[in-house]
Formats: sequence, structure tokens, C-alpha cells
Amino acid sequence: MSDEFIAWVGSNGGVLPPLTGEELLIFFGQLFMLLLTARALGELARMFDFPSVLGELLAGIVLGPSVLGNLAPTAFLTLFPPTPLQYHLLEAVSWLGLVMLLVITGFETDLDLIASRAGRATAIASTSIVVPFAFGFAIAWVLPLAFLADGSRVVFSLFIATALSISAIPVIAKILLDLNVIEREISQLTIAAGMINDTVGWILLAVVAGLARQSGGQA
Repeated sequence: MSDEFIAWVGSNGGVLPPLTGEELLIFFGQLFMLLLTARALGELARMFDFPSVLGELLAGIVLGPSVLGNLAPTAFLTLFPPTPLQYHLLEAVSWLGLVMLLVITGFETDLDLIASRAGRATAIASTSIVVPFAFGFAIAWVLPLAFLADGSRVVFSLFIATALSISAIPVIAKILLDLNVIEREISQLTIAAGMINDTVGWILLAVVAGLARQSGGQA
């Protein structure tokens, strides 16, 4: 256990304090509003023949600082108080939901089909990395100096290029599930290519982050 954790427990008489009724009420209120808004906007998206995940993503924008935070800052701070405890409670639930979505995707994945199409999946993944990486690097390279953080332009360009080349497997999987095409061959290839893309992309991001630290700047 860390010294900070031991000190925190010691400051509370050696006992971990339970969640208060107010903290639980805020947490359940957050879940209710998030689920209600996501479901409502998801159904609205389906009415226009879009995947429901589009509306669910919009729910985060609507309830976030961009919309609710600007239009009704008091309501936003009441629903999402800036305290570490409330933030981590919601974060834990969001991670649980993400893991469950990936588990469901795994149930629908045909590993034999993916193995038999490994070459095609690798080719698709390579293209999905190289093309946005090249465009991202080129765009970042010509950006004005005002956009750069402290550090090397090369590292900054690599960071932007890598960020643009990483796919979002949870979003891709949710779209395929919403469209009820997850079991088709093209969908399985998409999932396989996305897995390769994510693996390579996050490795590249770790390397670029290391370069940023060595250069003494922040990407």
C-alpha cells in the first residue's frame, strides 16, 4: 500500500469511511441521467437509420461541459461535482461497461474465420495505420508554432500522426452490433483489423510518449 493511502486511512481513525447518502444519491443521479439521455438520443439516431452509438456518443457531449456546462453551469456542477470520489465512481462504471461491450464482441467473433483471413486483416490494418499516420504527420508538420507545446516539432507531429491512426474498437464493435452485421465476414475482418491496428497504435503511442519525455517537452 502507498504511503498516501496509509496516511489517508490513519487520518480517518484507521477505518475506511463509507460513502455518504449524498454521494450515493449523486452517483445514482449521474447514472440515471446518462442512461436516460443515451437511450433517448440512441433511439432518435435509429429513427434516422443511424447506429444508436451515434446518439449515445452525443449524450456525453450534451451532458458534458461543452453543452450542459455552458448552458447551465450550476446544474452541471450539481450533477457532476468536481470531486475525485464522484469522478472515480463514474469512471469505474464506465470501464465496466466498456469491458462488457468487448466481452459481447468476443462472443460474436469467429476466430476460425479471422485466422483464415489473417493476411487480408493485416493488409487492411496496415493501410488503416499508414495512411492516416502519413496525413497526420504532414498536417502537424506545417501547423503554426502556436499549436506546438514545448518540445520538438518532430515529436509533436509523431504524436498527432499516431493519435489519428489508432482505431476505436469499442465504437466499431458497437456500430456493427447495432446494425446487426457483426457475424458477417466483412465485420469479422473489420474487428480483426481493428485489433491489429489498436495493438500497433498503442505501442507507437508509448514510444512517442517516451520520446516526448526524453525531449523534455509534452506532446
